[in-house]
Amino acid sequence: MVLAVLAILAAVIVPSVVRRVSGGAAAGLAGDLKGLSDGIAAFRQDLRRYPLELFHLSTPPGATDRDACGQLFPDPARWRGPYVNRVISRSGIQTRAGVIVDTLRRVPATLALGQVATLFIDVREVDSVVAAEVERAFDGEPLNYGAGTVRWTVGIEPGRGTLSLGIPIRGC
Repeated sequence: MVLAVLAILAAVIVPSVVRRVSGGAAAGLAGDLKGLSDGIAAFRQDLRRYPLELFHLSTPPGATDRDACGQLFPDPARWRGPYVNRVISRSGIQTRAGVIVDTLRRVPATLALGQVATLFIDVREVDSVVAAEVERAFDGEPLNYGAGTVRWTVGIEPGRGTLSLGIPIRGC
């Protein structure tokens, strides 16, 4: 009898606790991604180039650093950052929801003149519940990981994968 009551309580309480924990992680990740996206836009405005690494939102690019197109920054002295309220290391950003990868990914990798591309911020090791909440925060319902701002691909571990926030860009 006691085991039956405990099983019923666990069935009711555990999902609620999981939703609260993952909801907090999702809200934190969504806020982090929004802040990074805003930082990338401000960086672009000052340097007239997109960064290849999130690291450069908190640390000025040097003479040998490259932009999202793989070119040297023509005038790194234009940097007016930091563009985020944290120091970003080259190993990325550890969050409750996953690891935000330092290197940005551009699709397509090469651009023709005037072509629009997407710059992706990738987050590894994201739980599917967190991914769904972040998708809702940016793109609303229904969930569609193949289109919109947020993409999520399943990894090797069941229920976990890589979440990507896409930022439309033109130029480097």
